[in-house]
Amino acid sequence: MGSVYRAVDLVTSRTVAVKLLRTSLSQDPVAISRLQREAEVVKSISHPQVSQIFDILQEPDGSPVIVMELLHGRDLGQTVEEDGRMHPAEVAALGVVLSDALQYLAGQGVVRLDLKPNNVIMAARGPVIVDLGIAVRPDAGAARLYARPNRVI
Repeated sequence: MGSVYRAVDLVTSRTVAVKLLRTSLSQDPVAISRLQREAEVVKSISHPQVSQIFDILQEPDGSPVIVMELLHGRDLGQTVEEDGRMHPAEVAALGVVLSDALQYLAGQGVVRLDLKPNNVIMAARGPVIVDLGIAVRPDAGAARLYARPNRVI
């Protein structure tokens, strides 16, 4: 849905990640709404295992731009693909950390609908959930969302 770039915040001088909509989606109201919702949801979240958003900006054409922390590491999918199966104890520890983050999100009224290996960065501080594009607050219409066949939410 979007592309992520490394950048430097000229005000704070810190290195950040900047997420933009793909050009093909920059005029799509549904894509714009989804990216804006992701930014608004995550901006209010503060947990070490959930990526932090610093700012939400807008391109001249109205497309949202998300400025977020830059994470170093491979995603969980890459990790398993490159390193092979994880030891059961590693999987259990990963499950504990991620379930804590998901429980925190739920406590903030955020339901994460499609957590997958590519949405978990194996950072130095541990696994970090990124891309909350399909995360909703139940009062924002979650009851209207349905899973595709053969999918678990």
